[in-house]
Amino acid sequence: MAEIFCKKTLMEIMPAARAAIAEKMHDMDADQAYIAEKIGTTQPAVSQYLKGTRGKVADSMIKNQRMSKFLEGVMENLEDEGYDLNSHTCEICQEARETKVVDVPKGKDFLCPIELIRKEHGKQD
Repeated sequence: MAEIFCKKTLMEIMPAARAAIAEKMHDMDADQAYIAEKIGTTQPAVSQYLKGTRGKVADSMIKNQRMSKFLEGVMENLEDEGYDLNSHTCEICQEARETKVVDVPKGKDFLCPIELIRKEHGKQD
């Protein structure tokens, strides 16, 4: 039976993306409170991201050139007033799946609701 991929996204991909972005911002001397404000979380969560106790897939995101570049673009957008990281969950998920920075167990089918809607809409045209 197929499983909706959004669960994996919310439990694994988004925390990893936040961790990777937090690490990149921290490397640029941003403090934890500022990082927390920009990525929409708390300072203690940022502390855990930087210690590696949250966002376990962050290393693979940073090491993957395409994903790392994508996250740098996201990080630049975070400087814009009103840019909300959570509003871009689907884009981050899609990039993570395309770059294969997350493990998908063999034999397990995952469904993306957005892709299902696009396929269904395409059939009607």
